[in-house]
Amino acid sequence: VALPTGLASADSSASGNAVGRPAFDNPAPGVRAAQAVGDKVFNQTPGVNKTLDDSPLGEVYHTNFGTANYADPSKGTNGVVQGELNVNAGKYYYNQTQKYSNQYLGNKILPDEKDLPGTLPKAIAGDG
Repeated sequence: VALPTGLASADSSASGNAVGRPAFDNPAPGVRAAQAVGDKVFNQTPGVNKTLDDSPLGEVYHTNFGTANYADPSKGTNGVVQGELNVNAGKYYYNQTQKYSNQYLGNKILPDEKDLPGTLPKAIAGDG
């Protein structure tokens, strides 16, 4: 039982695990918070939640923020919204800062998502 859990967490991070999704390269706390809140609304729990999840609004949510898999976060999806530090110029400059600080200072001065404890998404998501 411990082996699959260890393998799953190797593809994720504390933040990713808290919302049942694979890791991002760089932090995206706002996206993780939106995923944690959205998963409480858009899920297959019978009643209003299932109705919302099966609606066009649920489809838009899952397209943008992905779908959780709390049993194996590596099988969850993140969706198209990944936060500015994981796309476009934000990703480029964040990664360049990491590269040159590591090269010239001997360590990265900014955290990767895997380096963070995931406190915010854990608090919002609860136990999934």
